[in-house]
Amino acid sequence: MSSEARLRTIETRLAASTLVMTALFAPLEVIATVQMFGGIAGIVHPGFVASVGGVVLAAAGALRSLRARPRRAPALMCAAHAWGTGGLWHALGVRYQFLREGGELFYGSMEFWAVALLVALVTAMFALSTYLTVRADS
Repeated sequence: MSSEARLRTIETRLAASTLVMTALFAPLEVIATVQMFGGIAGIVHPGFVASVGGVVLAAAGALRSLRARPRRAPALMCAAHAWGTGGLWHALGVRYQFLREGGELFYGSMEFWAVALLVALVTAMFALSTYLTVRADS
């Protein structure tokens, strides 16, 4: 398999993984937001609005990559991973600070560790999509 074909295969798998993660994350984010903010009012919270933007960007990036085949087109997906990585690192930092100040998270320690796991996963996806984007220009 050529280097270009190998990179296309990696990109296709990353795009498919991005779509699966998006499909899992979106409903969980809505449910958690509605529960934590006591109803539909949480939908206008800036953190939720940013999450919606990230979900739309992730779906658009992954679909753009998949539709470009056999060419490679990882750039929009890379931007989506950057958005998600930034948002999740912020979410983890806010939870960490809240715990340090003696607060109790809505879902307990599971909430902290779930966000930490997502941070690790999305950061790895961002690193891989960055590599694919850099290699797409060469």
